[in-house]
Amino acid sequence: MSLTNAMHLGTEFSVYHEDEELRNYVHQNHGNLESINQYTESKFIVDSTINPHPRFGNIAKCIRQRRGEKVNITVPLFKDKNTDMDAVTEQDPYPGQIYMDSMPFGMG
Repeated sequence: MSLTNAMHLGTEFSVYHEDEELRNYVHQNHGNLESINQYTESKFIVDSTINPHPRFGNIAKCIRQRRGEKVNITVPLFKDKNTDMDAVTEQDPYPGQIYMDSMPFGMG
């Protein structure tokens, strides 16, 4: 099997960073990372996961600015008896779908 990114990307405690202060902030504010992400404004991924070359951060920012909103990638879930397809929450604004809100989920 081949994957384009880590399977745990965007899940709780998926961020490992050498900067202990950033790592602690991420663990304490999971689901509220928008305030520290100047390029993507992602809720789930910190901008430091983007390649450090200025081109990559700026393309993420330009995509968001050109669209007038954050990237909105949704993938439908298979419905079974254990899948709640109706409950809208802060962490799950699109019930019944996998929600990804930034370029690192789907580009390069």
